[in-house]
This record gives sequence, C-alpha cells and structure tokens, in this order.
Amino acid sequence: MKRTTNQPHITLAFLIFFFTTFSIFSQQSFQDLNIEDEFKNYTQPYEEVMYAHLNKTKFIVGENIGYTVYAFNKKNKILSSVTTNIYCVITDKNNKVVKEQMIKAEDGIASGSFFIDDKLFKEGSYNFRAYTNWMMNFSYQNIFSENFEVLGTNSNQNKSKLNSFKNIDLQVLPESGHLLGGLINTVGIIAKDSLGFGLSNVEGKILNSENKEITNFKLNDLGIGRASFIPKNLEAYKAVIKYNGTEQTILLKNKVEPKGVILKVTSNNDYALLSIVANENTREFIKNNNYKLVLHDGKNIETIPVNFNDKLTHTLKIPLEEISKGVNIFTLFNEENIPVSERLFFNFKGLNLKESKLVSSNTKNGKTTVNFQFNNSKIINNNNVSVSVLPKGTKSYRKNTNMISQILLEPYVNGFIENANYYFSDMNLKKQLELDNLLLTQGWSSYDWLNIYNNKQKINYTFDEGIAIKFNVPAEKKESKFLIHPLKENEPQLISFNDKVSSFTASKYFPEEDEKLYLSKINRNGKAIKTPVYAQFSPNQIPDLKDKLTFLKAKPNYYSYENLVDINSFIKLNNTEVLSEIEIKAKTERDRIERIKNTAFGKVKFLNDNDRVSTLATYLNAQAGIAAIDDHRNSTFRVYSRSADGVPSIFINDFFTNDYSIYYNYFLDNVEYVEINPLGIGPMQLGTGGTIKVYENYKKFKNYRPALSKIDFPVTFSKSKQFYIPKYANSNNNFFKSYGVLDWLPKNKINESGNLNLSFNSNNVKEIVLYIEGITESGDFILEEKLIKTE
Repeated sequence: MKRTTNQPHITLAFLIFFFTTFSIFSQQSFQDLNIEDEFKNYTQPYEEVMYAHLNKTKFIVGENIGYTVYAFNKKNKILSSVTTNIYCVITDKNNKVVKEQMIKAEDGIASGSFFIDDKLFKEGSYNFRAYTNWMMNFSYQNIFSENFEVLGTNSNQNKSKLNSFKNIDLQVLPESGHLLGGLINTVGIIAKDSLGFGLSNVEGKILNSENKEITNFKLNDLGIGRASFIPKNLEAYKAVIKYNGTEQTILLKNKVEPKGVILKVTSNNDYALLSIVANENTREFIKNNNYKLVLHDGKNIETIPVNFNDKLTHTLKIPLEEISKGVNIFTLFNEENIPVSERLFFNFKGLNLKESKLVSSNTKNGKTTVNFQFNNSKIINNNNVSVSVLPKGTKSYRKNTNMISQILLEPYVNGFIENANYYFSDMNLKKQLELDNLLLTQGWSSYDWLNIYNNKQKINYTFDEGIAIKFNVPAEKKESKFLIHPLKENEPQLISFNDKVSSFTASKYFPEEDEKLYLSKINRNGKAIKTPVYAQFSPNQIPDLKDKLTFLKAKPNYYSYENLVDINSFIKLNNTEVLSEIEIKAKTERDRIERIKNTAFGKVKFLNDNDRVSTLATYLNAQAGIAAIDDHRNSTFRVYSRSADGVPSIFINDFFTNDYSIYYNYFLDNVEYVEINPLGIGPMQLGTGGTIKVYENYKKFKNYRPALSKIDFPVTFSKSKQFYIPKYANSNNNFFKSYGVLDWLPKNKINESGNLNLSFNSNNVKEIVLYIEGITESGDFILEEKLIKTE
C-alpha cells in the first residue's frame, strides 16, 4: 500500500497524557468503533496552512516590511488554489493590533507591505500573523506567526542578560510516554529558561537514589538532547545539570512502570524501524491481547495488527518511500482501541529541494541582473519565488521559521518550536538527528484521539471569497432592474427581477483601498436613477485573533546594538523632502498620464469638464469614425465603428459585458479618460469593431450624478505597491551592512526551462546575499542563500 502522508501535530507532555488521558479513555467504551472510519470523518474538512516570507526581521522607522504569503492545502502540501482573502496583522508585545491588511491571493500567492511609521511603532518586539477566516475553525498552529523587532535610538544601550538559570524548566520525556522498568528506555531532554527558550550546551547526568551516575547527556544550542538507560521498578531518579558555572539538581517526575509496552522508532537511509517492546512482567498480560499500530499523516491512515504471542518484541520495517515526507505519527492501540504509546517521526525521504546555479550576473548603474538555472526536471507553470536582497553580513535576517518547517513540521506541533528554521537550513545528518530529538521532547500528536472519537468539530467561520454584499432596497411591486457599477476587479452587473424584491445579493467583490461601490436603479424608461440602499457585508472587518491564541514571545537580545548611533541620521534622511508636496504630486501626476498614453494600444483622450456633462453615446458620436446613440424610444444604447466596419467592444475599467443596455444614458462625470482603438490591436480583442475602453476615477471626480447611490466598504483589499527602498547616508559603513536593505522582490516566476531572471538594486555594494524562498506547483521547495559579487 502506498502511504502518502500529511502532517500531524505534536503535544507537549507524554507523561501527563499517559496518566491523565489514559484514565479518561478508560471511562468510556471505544471497542466497537472503527479507528480508520473515525479518523477519516474527523479529518474530512478542507484545511489550509499559511506561510509568509518577510524581507527582514529587524527594522527601523522609515522602512517597509515587505512580505509574500503562501497559502497551502494542508493535506496535499501544495499551493491552495481556492484561497482568496488573506488577513495580515501586526501586534505589539501586549497583543494589541498595530496594523492590519486584507490582501488578495491568486493561485495561493499574495504579497503586500507595511510601513514602519513613528506614530504607531516604537522600539521593541512585534508579531506578524497571516491567516484566513476559515483557518480559525481548526488548529491555530496552521496560522503563520513570526516575531520581528523595531530598533530605536536607545538600542545602542547594553541590555542586561536575564538570570536564565533562576527558573529552569527541565523535562525528561520518555520516547513512548512512560518509563518501563527492566528495558532500555530512550528519553528526550529539554531545558528552557524562564521565557521558554532553550538553554544552550547544558551538560548533565542522571543519578539514581544512591547518587550513582546512570547516564549523562549534553544538550545542543537549543537546549535539546537525549539519553538512554534501564530504569528499575520503584527507583527514583534525578537530573543534575551544569550551566554558567553552577550546578542544579532536579527530581525526575517520571514514575517507572512495572508493566507495560513501549514503542521505539529509528531509521536508516531506506526504512523506518519500529520496535514494540514489553518487559517480562507483561508477558502473560499481552500474550492473548491483540494490539494495533496505526500510522497516519493527517490525511491517510493505515492499521497494522500487532500480535506478541509468546514474544516480548514485535518489529516492523517500513520503507520510507511508502510514507509521506514530513511528520508521520505511529500510535499503538490496545484491544479496547485506547492509545497506549505514540511516536512522531520525520521522514526526509521525498523532501525535494530545488537547487540552482548562477549562470550570469551583470551590474550597471547601481542595478544588478542575474540568471539562475534550476536543476532536475521541468518546472511547472504555477510557481513563485520571493527574494530578499541584503548586504553580506546582515544582522537583520534572523527568522524563527522557514517555508519547510512551517508546512511540514510546525502546524502539527501543539506548542512552540524555537528556531525551527535551523533544522531545514543547510540540512545534514546531524540536524536530522537533532530534529528527532526535538520530536522526542514534544510528545503526543495534537490529533487527540479522544476528540477524534467524540468528533464535536464545529464550523463556525466562513470561507471568505472576496466580499459578499446584501443590498436592502425599497420593495418593488413589479419587476425591477438594478445596475451595480464596475470596480477595478469587478465588471458591471445588471440584475433584473420579475417579482417583488426587497433585497438581493452579489458576491466575490474585490475592492481596493479607497474604492467605493455604486448602485443605480434602472426605471421603466431605461434611465438610471438613484435608489435608497442599505448594504451589509461579509466580511465586514478583519477577523480578530488576539483573544484566541498565544505565540512564542520574541527572544530578548542579550547583546549591545553596535553602530546604531546612525539610526537618528537614517530617520532624518528619510524624512527629508527634496520637493514640496505639491511639486511631488504634480510631477507624479504628469508621469502617470504619460505612462498611460505610452502603454496604450489605442488613442487616449483625457476628458475635460465639458466632456463630463455628456453621456457616453454623445461623447463617442463626436469622435471620428464612430456613430453612437442613446435610443430613448427603446431605452437602448447603440454604437458602430465606421472605420472598422463593426460593433466595437466596450470595456469599463478593463471589464467587458455584452449587455450594452447598461451604457444607456451612461454619464461621464466620473470618467477620467477614454481609449479608442479602431482596429482592436493588442489584448482584449473580442470582435471586428475595435475596442473602446472607459476608465472611471471616483476618487478624483467628486461631482457624482444623482443616479448613483454610493456605498462604502467597511474593509477593502490592500494594493500590492512597489517596494520602497529607503535612503542611506553611506552604503559602506557597518550600520548599513548590519541593518540596511537593498531590495525586495515578492513575486518571481521560474520559466519552463528552469530559468529564474532577477533584477534588483545593488547600490554599488560589492557583496550581496539573496535570501530565496519559493514553491513549485508540484510541491518542491526552494530555500537558498546566494552570494552575489557585483565587482
């Protein structure tokens, strides 16, 4: 059987679970339940996991946080094609919302930016979160969270280090959830300080009641390790640890069980090797009992019978190619379908990382272009790569997580993983073993079998697709017709009713920032008139998370911020106005008009005040080669192109509809410009009569005609703006090298030939590092750091 796994979650207390949850299970009867059926019912709903690539993790007032969000189908671990509304929120250390945005995802990818201004941001730590409304029905570990820091003018003062040794949390956690006497037991060991962060390189030993050393251990930089020993029944053990030149003794809370079964998991290059072992005291008890080993990945599940007979050990050898990449969960059940042991295992087999080589690099006038060629097979169309461009030696890119850890590990851990990014950066055998040690310390999966059996999941949150609107209008006795005017991302809609109606709905609207919605009623003469309307929206605000979950706090910096005396000069430089505000706006407007004219395929005409008092038909009829009329006898609009000999296709804000009745008596008082393309050359060619494109600008022209009812959206989608690159007094000093930013490229495609072409600002910096993250349509990850020399 092919085992394709999707990832589980990981709970923090094997020991607590065994003594408390087992007793809870024992109070209920699950013997008649089918484990696989119960699991499939529980995991049937669609789930998402969110990841965001931030351009940095240390910022200064005047900079922007650039980010790209990736929405994943949790079960398949590929980009989610159905997600549209993504909510991005920044909170301060008190969990108060500082800034928030709603952004639109296409094919699972979205991008945006937050400006770090001095009114809302002070020196200190903040948290960036990305999620959807639907995700709030499920595990909050699916939500993305990353801490970042805003550096201030006082940051150059030394920060005193906490006395981390004062409140050490040392846990010794058995591999199967409990210590079993008379057998070799493996235990995961983790030591944390008072803030929940691992204590680096702690040395220790485990002693028996006679103070004899049974085994010793050394923890890694994250405070995690393992040890093995044979516990004796009724024996009490303690751990002695050395840290910062002092020694501390902690009693182990783990009780040694005289009878029981433990589950051991290890692996080699090709197999996961499982041993289900009982001690001699348990022989008679297990001889006639039928156990079950259940393997699942959050999506697929398989049950394997376990029969001891007269043996004390049952072994299994499972090919790694037959189980999913990422976390797999092995759970041992007794005859009553009660879980008695569980082990989490991370499978690196099938974890494909796309690697690239630099083909070319060219720098000219402070701009660098590079070309990378990706290896192996052809890249499928739907992919994305986001790239942070920073000077070599930067101290501002210190992430806790990356795309691999967020998708394959973190959503399935019921707790926090410190520096999850570590295990999947420059992967090697040492880090694989350290990750297994981490899983030893995490405990039971968050797929709580008591919850699975009782399955009281409720869907309380909707799946948002744009904004849905309910229009409440005065009831009509006869047929009625309404025109919903277009938005930039929505074409006009003409909605007709034959019977009495007091309300109607429209969905999948994607307004951008200050966009308004306009509604007109079309009377029996075909004329657009204003109608009273009360609109209700879903969503009507960004969903609030602050009371629903907590995240790992930012780790304090126990060092001085050297070179940050330059922060003041940086802030002053970026607040300096070279031109007056009026001059800047005027220049920007001239540039925008020229850009519109230069990129158009037809002739662009910006309307004047006299043009805007006419209807579309009157205006077009005055243009060479076009005949148009508002036919008041039939309440219709007709247009004909003499030069192209046909009916032109008409677009309003780049959206087309073949229902030309909406253009009857269409006034131009909110129209900024019209593009007339008699031959229809270019995109959007739909017929033989050429194209006419009408572009409205409700924000610029405020003399709205009485036929319009204006509706304000309570929440809108943020525009994807060009990333602002701040100014620096010197791009060669230590301040810039430590905390400066060169560029941010949120959306980039690898072409079908495997080429990735990038162009970015290099600002005459000699050595640059590109921090690259991405995903292909087939689910292959891209995680690279590339050093670029511009000389």
